[in-house]
Amino acid sequence: MRISKLQWAAALGAVMAVEFAAPLSVSAQVTERTFRNTENDNDWFNRLNWSPNDDYPDDTVHAIIAPVAGECHISNQETALAKNITINANKLLVLLDDSVFILGRTDEQHASYIHNGGVMEIGETQFGGATLRIAGDHTITGNGGVIEFQHKFGAIDDNNDPDDHLTITGENIDRDESLVVTGADGIIAVALLNNAFVIGGPGTIADGVCLFDHQMVGDCYGHWGAEFGGLLSVFTAVTGSAAWQPQNSDLGMIDGGTIQIGDGGHNACVAADGPVVVIGDGADLHVSLNGSFCTSGEFRHQSVPNGGSGTTPSIHSDQASNSSVSACDATICP
Repeated sequence: MRISKLQWAAALGAVMAVEFAAPLSVSAQVTERTFRNTENDNDWFNRLNWSPNDDYPDDTVHAIIAPVAGECHISNQETALAKNITINANKLLVLLDDSVFILGRTDEQHASYIHNGGVMEIGETQFGGATLRIAGDHTITGNGGVIEFQHKFGAIDDNNDPDDHLTITGENIDRDESLVVTGADGIIAVALLNNAFVIGGPGTIADGVCLFDHQMVGDCYGHWGAEFGGLLSVFTAVTGSAAWQPQNSDLGMIDGGTIQIGDGGHNACVAADGPVVVIGDGADLHVSLNGSFCTSGEFRHQSVPNGGSGTTPSIHSDQASNSSVSACDATICP
């Protein structure tokens, strides 16, 4: 069959279009970007602060806060994205008020890392919070790293997908070689596997660090706690073998914290099989209205010397038939 000049020209044009197609942009090829704060303005959204410097990260990119970076700020009322993030030692990522940081990708597994002294601050002032949203199945590992709720209305949330899930873990079982999620006031509202430390810290404003809405599990190296007058509130179902510790981080010598299970407006159930340790002055395990707490693990309630006299930690439930503290064999909340 003979090919006409018109057909030949069309075929040649198609080949040339493929042969001379524009190459992929630098942005499309990049899988990792490092924040160096080149412009000294701490701005996540200033592309010149990143290397390569043609753009800032999106959800296909591993973002790295470099050792030379100092601080990196996600601006007020802005939304930042990253597939995963590494915060190097003694570096600070700040989610300013009303900002959102979406970490991960829907239906994918990814992992982030916070090195010793590295901190992710959620929120900046008492007048507004910020949100870390977890997309997909994400693990955050710490080696002395911290995620800290700075002020009221801060949250770790899902990204509106029922399969979004967060695991927190550490390089080691010791607190200073693990990951600590703490603060005066903030909400954790994502399905969570805790293999690290979730601690209600000092300066509590309302509900302290609050476990809310999603079922959560504590693994055998996990810790749920409160210290220095802080509060950990449980407004959901929590199971597993993590330790429960309403105490001072120095074994309750002074200024313990409170773990509160439920309140009048939220049902809560803890069915544990790990140790429960209530030690020292001010330490309080409080099971409120519509709450229940039971454990099949070791239960330790101990007064310690303080200025020549003993301290008085407490375990109590509200005077209501639907509030209870007990031993149990079950590890599943109803």
